[in-house]
Order: sequence, then structure tokens, then C-alpha cells
Amino acid sequence: MKKIVSLVLTAVLTTAFIGPVAHAEDIVLLNVDPIYDKVDKKDAKIQKEIDQAVKQAQHLIDQFHKDIEKLERDEDGLQKHPEKYTQLADKLKSDIEKLIRDLVNNTDKIAEKIVIDAAKKGIVVINEYILIQIGDQYILIDPCRVIGE
Repeated sequence: MKKIVSLVLTAVLTTAFIGPVAHAEDIVLLNVDPIYDKVDKKDAKIQKEIDQAVKQAQHLIDQFHKDIEKLERDEDGLQKHPEKYTQLADKLKSDIEKLIRDLVNNTDKIAEKIVIDAAKKGIVVINEYILIQIGDQYILIDPCRVIGE
């Protein structure tokens, strides 16, 4: 009889202690899901900013090539005025650098906001840098990733 009572008691106590632990993941996920959603939305926004910047840079490069071709066809083109090429190249470089500065500033603000919002709720979100190319330059942009509580 003692064996039966001790087995039943062991089974009851085991269920009492393991039950909440087995379902703890569900409880934690209910609290964390909004952060995952926010991170996903912010990462999508960052990706959209990257895509727009790459598209704008390509447009600037295409326009540069069109301007060079136009100068080459002109009588007073590049042969007589090589400084025009330098001016166009400097303008392209300046425009792309501004595009990159704006992209980095915008994405940093987006990433910083989600890291702070998550930290307020006790969730650790880190910036996981990715390498992207804009024009002829490579830069690091920082989408976020939740790593835990």
C-alpha cells in the first residue's frame, strides 16, 4: 500500500512541477510575440529603405552614363573639356555619399528605436549588420534580431 501511495504522490507532484514548465514557452511567447512583430516590421522598413537607396543610386549612375555619352557626342565634349567629366564624377560621388549618409542615419534611428522598445520590456534585441553595396561603395546596415530575454 505504501508503494501505491508513494507512486501516486510522485506522479501528482511530478505533474504539478513539470506541467507549468512544459507550458512556460507558450506563456513567454505570448509576451514576446509583439516584439517579434515589431522587429519584423522594422526590418521590413529597413529593407525597403535599402531597396530604395540601391534603386536611387542606380538611377544616379545611369544618369551619369547618359551625361557622359551626351558629352562624348558633343563637339565641345570630353576631348576639349575633360573637367566636365571630373565635375560629373564628383557630383555622382557626392550624391551617392549623401544617399548613403541618409540611409545609414534612417536605418540607425529605426534600429535604435526597436532596441530601446524591446529593452523596456526586458527583451534583448541586437543589431546584426549586413553588408550592402550602393553604387561602388559597401556599407554595413543594421537590421535587428531578437536574441532573448
